[in-house]
Amino acid sequence: MAVETSQAFRVITISGEVATGTTSITQELLRRLSGWTALNSGNFLRELMKTNSNSIQNVSDLSDDVHMEIDRRQRELAINESNLILEGRLAGWLTSDLRHVFRVLCYCPLHVRITRYMQREHCDESTAIHQIEERDIGDRLKYRKIYGVYDYRDSSFYTMLVDTSVSHPDDLAFEILSNSGLINIT
Repeated sequence: MAVETSQAFRVITISGEVATGTTSITQELLRRLSGWTALNSGNFLRELMKTNSNSIQNVSDLSDDVHMEIDRRQRELAINESNLILEGRLAGWLTSDLRHVFRVLCYCPLHVRITRYMQREHCDESTAIHQIEERDIGDRLKYRKIYGVYDYRDSSFYTMLVDTSVSHPDDLAFEILSNSGLINIT
């Protein structure tokens, strides 16, 4: 089976709540898309928090100006760059008016997110539940305050919704690329 690439979309965004598999899917997309790069806003925020001796759990405590600057940079990249994957909670919402962007929202049941989080952060179930809920609520409140967006997970902002609990990231990446027209099976 030959795989042919197309340039229907220049940018892909991958959004989702904590532990929905956005990073795994981004890595699989990068593996399949030669010449593409990725920017993970979560990694940038983690480094920023670590530099200030703070936990990523407190990310919603960052000033609105810091959040807005990170988001402005993401949008600017989405407008000006090609062959780019933007991974971040608001990446899809920030680019919802850009026709050259294929926007993906990753989701999965809470119990799957909890299990993934426990494995990733090496914590117990109670800690995972608390930290996931705290981040989810904090993120939504921050985005509402800054931008007036009630729920960045609203399906109307996205080109494709992906349940990450049903398939392996490799299969989901292939599905994303097929639906985006970035690859055609001949």
